[in-house]
Amino acid sequence: MLVGANAPGVLIASFLIGMGPVIGSIMVVALLVLSGMSMANPANSATGESWFGVGPPLAIGAFILLRGIICMVASRASDSPFWHRKPSVVDPALVPVADGGIRVHHAS
Repeated sequence: MLVGANAPGVLIASFLIGMGPVIGSIMVVALLVLSGMSMANPANSATGESWFGVGPPLAIGAFILLRGIICMVASRASDSPFWHRKPSVVDPALVPVADGGIRVHHAS
């Protein structure tokens, strides 16, 4: 009899836990593509107008995405301190005791 991490139930659960994000991301990408195809048709917009050959919602979304990428690249090129930060853990003394923090006694 298999016990612990080698049990079939544990292996199946581990596989399914790993597949959840993969399946979810595939679904989100599929919805993004379908939404983009729908918004590309100017007739599907509220006014029926065409901006740059596509519907206004898709043109606005593409502009915002492009602007965000440009801002990110500019921030990276400007040597912003954000890009040099290392992952860290919060000081336990700053966490409330009710949330798992530690009680700090200061010398008088």
